[in-house]
Amino acid sequence: MGFGERAIVACRKAMDDGRASERQVRDVLKSRRVDGSLFVPYLSSDELMVRRLAAQIVGAKGPVKELIRAALNEKDRGLLIDMLRWVGKNPEGIEQLEILLTSEDTIIRDEAVEMFRRAGRPNSLLPLVFSDDESVVERIKRYLDEKQTRKDTRI
Repeated sequence: MGFGERAIVACRKAMDDGRASERQVRDVLKSRRVDGSLFVPYLSSDELMVRRLAAQIVGAKGPVKELIRAALNEKDRGLLIDMLRWVGKNPEGIEQLEILLTSEDTIIRDEAVEMFRRAGRPNSLLPLVFSDDESVVERIKRYLDEKQTRKDTRI
């Protein structure tokens, strides 16, 4: 068993125990042959740190669709922002986010918009202002107006 395989086994065992560390993730990410899908189940862990570390691995080496699916349900704002950043670093990730935001299915599109709202990333929603769907345009404008109003009241 080589270094990479040992790193993966050790990291997964530590995640099972809820005691994974950044060092273990770095070791996994150094490995050339990493099946990131092995870490997808940890995206739904009760432990925030385990979810964060699994998201980092899946974002770099795994199926980006699974990371986006986990991001749609993530409640922790900091982790959600990190997930979006890791998705954005993956070449396939940007395409997947675009698919979510421009989906014909209003439920998927609404969930994606809500994900960006929770992350506090309204600039990512600006392309939707040019959507053909008037309800989407109105919702984005309303959200951007609310954001500006909240900002103005704090000053």
